[in-house]
Amino acid sequence: MKSSTGNFSKKLRALACGGLFACMAMSASADPTLTNSDGTFDPFGGFDWNKAGNVLTFGPIVNGGTVTSVFWANAVKLNDTSSNPFSTPGLDPSGSDYEYTVYATITETISCGGAIGDPCGTIASFAVTGGSWTIYYDTSPDANLVTGTGITDGTTLLTGSVSGGGGVFSLIPGGGIGVFNYQGAVTYTNSTYINPALVSSTATSTLQVGGATTDWVPPTGQPGGGSIVGALAFQADGNQSFKARSVPEPSTLLLLSGALLGLAVVRRKVSPKA
Repeated sequence: MKSSTGNFSKKLRALACGGLFACMAMSASADPTLTNSDGTFDPFGGFDWNKAGNVLTFGPIVNGGTVTSVFWANAVKLNDTSSNPFSTPGLDPSGSDYEYTVYATITETISCGGAIGDPCGTIASFAVTGGSWTIYYDTSPDANLVTGTGITDGTTLLTGSVSGGGGVFSLIPGGGIGVFNYQGAVTYTNSTYINPALVSSTATSTLQVGGATTDWVPPTGQPGGGSIVGALAFQADGNQSFKARSVPEPSTLLLLSGALLGLAVVRRKVSPKA
């Protein structure tokens, strides 16, 4: 015959385990905050990058080819988690107190009609195979999208990897249009400005060339002073969003600690004496 004490101990252990799983289920993605000279913005969702941003693609646009693209821009808006913009007077280009800039390097594989190595026709798709990105916060705004200077000279705010994504580009009379996106992990969050740490990011952008561009000046240089010879230049109007690290809610932590404490007490009472 089983003892009532043993049954009670088992029930409490089950309750404690149930509490633990409840804690795991109730842990949630915390609303991240971003702080700058305009204040603290909550919940911070991401950046709306300048529509006059740039993409330079290096490598042959042929079926099966591998290319490297670099993307840079400055932010015109801070978005909340629903992509609604915050009011940020200090980010206004007419009298800015600070700026946010991004520089990304992305590797891609091209797919289009014809045999491997054949030039693409009027449409090409590309799959992201890797890359990295860095976002900077600069209290001495000096970014120049045309020359590429002033993009990477701020304080590092976020860094991340590129692990997936892709897009498509089509030629049209007088120009071309397309879209691209990439996803990846956030590998560093500067806790002085953003809390809690961010874990993942998604970026999307339109692409335009030739007559499809609007209010854009093609770049004459790129960040870091690298050559742009032989690169295909696109106007890029991008957005980037983020997901924060999941953290247990305070009430959940109390539930977990209470369940574990109760289990410890009962185990002490039912332990056989020497």
